[in-house]
Amino acid sequence: MKFFKNLLLALTLITNSVAAFADTEEYVWPDSANRIVYFSPKPILQVSLNQIEATTEYWSQLALELNYDNPNTPALVRELNQRYRGYTIQRVMLDLDGDFTVHIPALNRRLQIRAMPGQTGPFFSRSEFLSQRETAVLLRNFNNESIEFSGAAQAQVPAATVTEMLQLPATTCNRLVAGASTLFDALRNFVTISNEIDGMQARHASSKVELKRAVLQNCLNMNATGSSFQELLALPVSRSAQATNLTGTTYGSGVRSRSISLHPDIVISTPTGR
Repeated sequence: MKFFKNLLLALTLITNSVAAFADTEEYVWPDSANRIVYFSPKPILQVSLNQIEATTEYWSQLALELNYDNPNTPALVRELNQRYRGYTIQRVMLDLDGDFTVHIPALNRRLQIRAMPGQTGPFFSRSEFLSQRETAVLLRNFNNESIEFSGAAQAQVPAATVTEMLQLPATTCNRLVAGASTLFDALRNFVTISNEIDGMQARHASSKVELKRAVLQNCLNMNATGSSFQELLALPVSRSAQATNLTGTTYGSGVRSRSISLHPDIVISTPTGR
């Protein structure tokens, strides 16, 4: 009975592997241990030029506003749902990490702007008066490339922390496949290894389950699939050449602070005025 119990456990571990995810996109932090993807909306920098024509020195007003009401956010959420199927998508807030700089090369003007804390992330709203000459210079090339932004924010991202790790040497794989020509043979060897893992000192039962999973997933090569239980057990197996030390890990919850450079989408509004 114990043999078949271990056999069913082994088959479950083989057929229910957890995919490893990696993502280097800004504002996106996948947590494969807890199957959660954390993200923050990409900010937008709205730039508008309003012509007031009060005097030649106060000819227009350049309005700058950084916020997180990005219309592309719903599309990002849909993309994350497709890419990370079965994951929960959660939004994280951004905290202050210094002030911002807006550079307008055509006017040789560099603005140091104090960032303000907001519910979604650090923001600002700033207005600058331009002379008639400056207005004319800016309007010659008033597009996304005419405004440069630099700044950073802190993302407080929940992260899995290792609370316990059990290990077996890579030579365990040799024992698993010793004298084994089929998956059934390997699973008979696995019973002994499984019993040894059950005898390990551990605070969390999940650490032992993950170590058993690691043995089966990392030690065996199977180049075919079976259409029935009988065919599955008769599949030929060999030792994986890439097997390294085997680990069974239990994760806890923590928070990791990440400093990220903000690269907002710049939205230019058509000049208005009298």
